[in-house]
Amino acid sequence: DKRRHRHVYEVCLKWAETFDIESPGVSQSLLLYSEVAGVGKTSLMVCIANYIIDNWKGPSKAVPLIRFESGPGLVRRIRNTYNLRQDDDSHEREEDVYNQLSGVKILILDDVGKETPSRFTREVYWYLINERLTKGLPVLITSRPQLNIFAYYLDDRVRRPILPFEVI
Repeated sequence: DKRRHRHVYEVCLKWAETFDIESPGVSQSLLLYSEVAGVGKTSLMVCIANYIIDNWKGPSKAVPLIRFESGPGLVRRIRNTYNLRQDDDSHEREEDVYNQLSGVKILILDDVGKETPSRFTREVYWYLINERLTKGLPVLITSRPQLNIFAYYLDDRVRRPILPFEVI
């Protein structure tokens, strides 16, 4: 439906145009959802990031802190931090992953729900999204599962803060 696609495009463009890197908490988080693959959810998120970078008015050598992470990749990164020896400094630690992603100005989580649902995946998403919302930082999410399946990934602790998300 062209009208629906146009509406989604306009919402994303308005989000990018009104985002203030100095006050990221003013911007509402965003969830792009469609059961259909290949409709442009990821492309729109990349366009938002590019728009913000292209219109950056800060120091020329500095770049706004935007992080793009696939949902399944995030779960895999966290899982890979387990079973490390305490003195092993050459591997990424769980705390490092969360610290890296919870403080960036914009976090884009792509394909959330593509991985097999489990308590572990719910906890990964809950912790990260809760940290960001507590800090007043937006999360931009793309997802294909139906919202009731999405709710399975993000239990009541997260659904409540997610309700103010713009869902398109």
